[in-house]
Amino acid sequence: MISPTLKGMLRGPFAEAQSGRCHFPEFSAPIIEKVAEYLHYYHQNKDKENVPDLDIPVELCLVVVQAADYFGLVSKALNAP
Repeated sequence: MISPTLKGMLRGPFAEAQSGRCHFPEFSAPIIEKVAEYLHYYHQNKDKENVPDLDIPVELCLVVVQAADYFGLVSKALNAP
């Protein structure tokens, strides 16, 4: 529940809360995969120091930043370990 967007969708009065599934047709599978990877990375490293950078291919950077903003993760990334 790191993402406020996902948290709201899955806990709110939306169809996603009933089904437990979220669909994001505006983002491709590699972008969603990278966002999921970041969520896992953030959760594993949130209390650690000297954490290595998350590898994001250059060609995906802009869209990953857009997705991070959509999912409410931009402030999380700025405060990441």
